[in-house]
Amino acid sequence: MSETLPPSSRPLRDVGTVPQPAPAPATPSALPTGPTPYHHFLRTPRSRWWRAALSIVLLVVAYLVINVALGMALLLVSVLTGLDLMPMDGSTMTMTPALFLVNNISLALLIPVSLGLQRLLHGQSGRWLHSVHGRFRWNLALRLAAVLLPLWAVYAIGFTLFAPEMAGAGGAPATLVSTTVMLLITLLTTPLQAAGEEYAARGILARSFASFTSHPTAALVLALVPANLLFMVAHGAGDWTLAVYYFGFGLACSLVTWRTGGVEAAVVLHAVNNTTLFAVAAFLTSEIVIDRSAGTGGPIMLVPLVVMALATAGIWLWSRRRGLATSADPTA
Repeated sequence: MSETLPPSSRPLRDVGTVPQPAPAPATPSALPTGPTPYHHFLRTPRSRWWRAALSIVLLVVAYLVINVALGMALLLVSVLTGLDLMPMDGSTMTMTPALFLVNNISLALLIPVSLGLQRLLHGQSGRWLHSVHGRFRWNLALRLAAVLLPLWAVYAIGFTLFAPEMAGAGGAPATLVSTTVMLLITLLTTPLQAAGEEYAARGILARSFASFTSHPTAALVLALVPANLLFMVAHGAGDWTLAVYYFGFGLACSLVTWRTGGVEAAVVLHAVNNTTLFAVAAFLTSEIVIDRSAGTGGPIMLVPLVVMALATAGIWLWSRRRGLATSADPTA
């Protein structure tokens, strides 16, 4: 009679080694690793050249689509009402209140477009488009606005009275109604228009160009030059002095963005400039006339260039005194 072994004494069968699942590959970071300046934030372990190229193309396409769509809507309203809401004569554009509003809205919409492109193509949350700190620094923006606004108001009044055509005050005389309407549109939408241009040109556009290289100096040059050349071309200047002005304006905004670590200072500088000039013009004309044809610029354009240069130097020195960080490590 055989003896039955207890379960604890029975020999175990060799069932072999159970294979373990391979560890999942780590997803490359969508954020830069290490201290990085604002313009180089899209240069990450996940960055690819085609993402940057697609960002540039889609930004231009989005602006054209928005501009055409809103322009067609305004044209339809103009035809249905029998009002001449969008007169155009060659390179001269007469900004009626309706056209002025549509133009501001189309540019303001570049803010969500830029935030969306950064999220969709580069995997970065839109908050990193504000600054290297991942937020819009309202304290910085309001302090700058409090200093620049009264100074720019004095400049805008003097420049408009001395060269009204260059400031857009060359249309039909202003009336109480036209001044009220233009002031409301200016105060409510022009800051958003300026912000839209900054988030597009100094934000996603400059960052996309800079991401083509890992070299710090080359990246800064790419953020400063090609992006601002596109900014200049977008303004359709037919006179070389106007072209220089628009490039210099964009370059000034790029420099303050670089030296403050975000777009807030550039947004304020751009918004203060446009808002004060349009607000002053609203008291002199019922329609903002913008003529960028050849021969319309001249030496007078040195004045706004010098003003922009002085403002840039002042913001640069102010940011150094406050010790503003020009770069940050978002993964720290």
